[in-house]
Formats: sequence, C-alpha cells, structure tokens
Amino acid sequence: MNRTVFTAIGIFVLLCSTLHGQAPQLINYQGRVVVGTTNFNGTGRFKFALVNATNSSSTATAAADVISAGVIEHIKITTPGNGYTSPPTVTINDTGGGSGATATATVMFGRINKINISNGGSNYTGTTTVTIGPPPSNTNFTYWSNDGTSVNGSEPTNYVSIGVTNGLYSVLLGDTSLANMTAVSNFVAAYASADMRLRVWFDDGVHGSQLLSPDQRIGSVVYAFGASILGDPSTATDISTSGNQLNLEASGIIKLNTGGNMTGVNVTTSFSPSTGNHVLNIDSDLTTPGEVIADYIISAGAEFSAGISGTSAGFSGDVNAHAFNATSDRNAKEHFGSINAREVLAQLVRMPIQTWNFKEGDSGVPHIGPMAQDFHAAFQVGPDDKHISTVDADGVAFAAIQGLNEIVQEQNAELAAKAKEIDALKNRLDEVEKILKPTPTK
Repeated sequence: MNRTVFTAIGIFVLLCSTLHGQAPQLINYQGRVVVGTTNFNGTGRFKFALVNATNSSSTATAAADVISAGVIEHIKITTPGNGYTSPPTVTINDTGGGSGATATATVMFGRINKINISNGGSNYTGTTTVTIGPPPSNTNFTYWSNDGTSVNGSEPTNYVSIGVTNGLYSVLLGDTSLANMTAVSNFVAAYASADMRLRVWFDDGVHGSQLLSPDQRIGSVVYAFGASILGDPSTATDISTSGNQLNLEASGIIKLNTGGNMTGVNVTTSFSPSTGNHVLNIDSDLTTPGEVIADYIISAGAEFSAGISGTSAGFSGDVNAHAFNATSDRNAKEHFGSINAREVLAQLVRMPIQTWNFKEGDSGVPHIGPMAQDFHAAFQVGPDDKHISTVDADGVAFAAIQGLNEIVQEQNAELAAKAKEIDALKNRLDEVEKILKPTPTK
C-alpha cells in the first residue's frame, strides 16, 4: 500500500511550572498524521528532534577584552555564531608587535560558549584582532532529541509510543514519564538560533519510520525557557555549562533569581577590570542556605547584594565598602568557653608577622600580616588553615589587648606598692635625719 504521511497541524504550547522560580521543561506539541489519504488511528511510533534550520549557520566573532602588561588575559565572545559541530580555530593577530598568544574555543549546542587562552603572549597593544573559523555550511545541528541519540539532525534511535485518534495526536516534549523521552534542557533556548525547528519521524508499525515534512518551526516557545533563567538571552555574550555549573558573562548587570527547595546556589562572577558598577544580585527563597562565591569583584563602584540568609561568601579579590557588619549577637552563638588572655597574647607575640603580596589579583600590592597556617596552629579556630576569619582575627586582637591590660594593671599595682615603700622609706629617713641633726648652741 502506498503511504503518504504528513503533518497538517503543528501547534506548540508552553507549559508553565507551578513552582515559583522553576523553569518549565515541557512543550505541548499537537500534530496530525495521515497514511495515504486516511487519518491514522492507533498507537504511533514517534521520534522527535529540535534542530536548527538549514542554512542558519553563522560565524562567531570575538575580541581581546583584557590586555594587561602586553599579555592577553581575556577574550570576549561578541557573537556566538551558530551551526558549529566541532571547535573552530581561533586566530590572534596584532598590528602593534604582539605575538605568541594562542587560544581554543569550546562549543555547546552549536554555538561558541567559551574561549580559553592557552598562552597570553607578549607585547600586545590593543590593536589586536581575534578571528574564529566558520562553521560547516548547510548543516543541521541537534539541540535535543527524545532519546538523546540524534546528531546533526539525524533520526533518533528509540521511539516514543503515542496514541493517535483520527490522525490527531498530542505529546509533551520533555515528559520523562514517557518511555524514551528525555527532558528538554533549560539551556537549549540560550544556544538555539532564532529559527529552531521540530523534526518528527513517524512509524505506523507497518511501513517503517518516515521523516515527516516539513520541519515545524517552533518560534519563540522554547525561548520562554531561556527567559525564565536568563531574562533576555541576547544580552549574555558568554554562556556555558560545565558539570553542574552555569557560567554567564555579560557587559551589563547579571541577575539570577532562584526558588524552590534546592540545596544551594553557587554563583561565580568574573568581572573584567574596568570602570563603572558591576552588580550581582541574587534573590532566593531557599529553605536550605546556599553558598555565594565571587572569584573577583573590582573596587570601581563594585556592589555585591545577596538575598540569602546564613550563607558564606568568598572573594579572591579586594572588596571595598563603607562598613562591614559582622553578626555578633549573643543569641546567634552557643558553646561559650573562657580563654586565657595572657596565653593568647603569648601565642600572638611568638607568631611570625611578615610583609608580602598576593600572587594574583592585586598586582604586587604589599600587605602585612601572619600566615593562615601559623594562625590556625596557634589558636585552632576558623574553618581551615588557608583562611583567617575576621571574626577570629578580631577576637585574638581583643584577647591580646585584655592580656596586655592585665600585665599593665599588675605592673601598675607593683609600681604603686613600690611607690608606697619609697614614701615610707623617705619618711623614716626624714625621722632619722631629725634625730641625727645636732641641736644648735646658744
């Protein structure tokens, strides 16, 4: 029997999550299949893939963003391109005499998501151009498929069984309760081109699998995924994932809003040194406190605002602020114990205090202070022997001052006692002098 299968209906509906702050991961697609001239009835075998449209490939562009002392420290992706199936070449040229710099690109969902500098080179002056190789032309790229096996628009291996009535069927793309259906990643939208398509294969169980034509354009539906996590994906110039981390780089403000019963939020910011404000706002309704980590926040009007209580924040650069208010409420503390202030003072006196500078982050600015290893060995406080908590440093200083005050008070008491002895001796001497002094004759 001659079979003609085609889609006459293609409707996409985005299903929103009912949890606050959680991005939706389901797309409701409704379609129609016909065998010959008859609407199909029964259980159909469907395969799905989200692909870019043919001829939608574009070349990525980048620029040397940070050059310090002639060394290229950072390359910024200005446009991520589309349609890359493997990392392209990265060529760095400089008309001012710079040489030796090399870099490699990484690809995610067909776009350049990161440029890693292998060698920063030397003598670069800012007249530097970065050229990224083009992607293959006329190549489909698979952003997602029902079983995760599709490559470059190819047919997935496993099918999803879906009931069809009078040729009409409905499916939740990304519904993991269905056999051979994987979740649609939230990050698909951030990397997808503006012309994303749904490719469908159908098998009626008799005639074998057949590609339905044409691919169905999704439009802005999947982009709602990105909007829920990124706001406007076009403003992010560098988006990548590594393991369980999402890396965002943008020239403006980055705002992340999280919600739900998550175990924590880990955010790493990497702001390039420049003027102006760099703001990271984190709002969360986490029931379990998370952790906020900032690799480097510059001092030029930098702001850090975290709406998570009970968190820890770590910075490997300088943080400038009008004041730092440390929690020291008695009601927030427990397991109180006494200390020997003089022993603290003695340990502090024996501790080596040196001048030094950090290897990275402050360009050799001199500092003075103890090493964390010596501090931890002396007082056994703080989280580890790599950091000195300001709370503990203040506590040691206060205790040492009290110990020194005790010594001063004892010395004052001794001096007062000796002063009394001296006064008593002076009085006795005056009496002796009176006795020994001869009486004048008349």
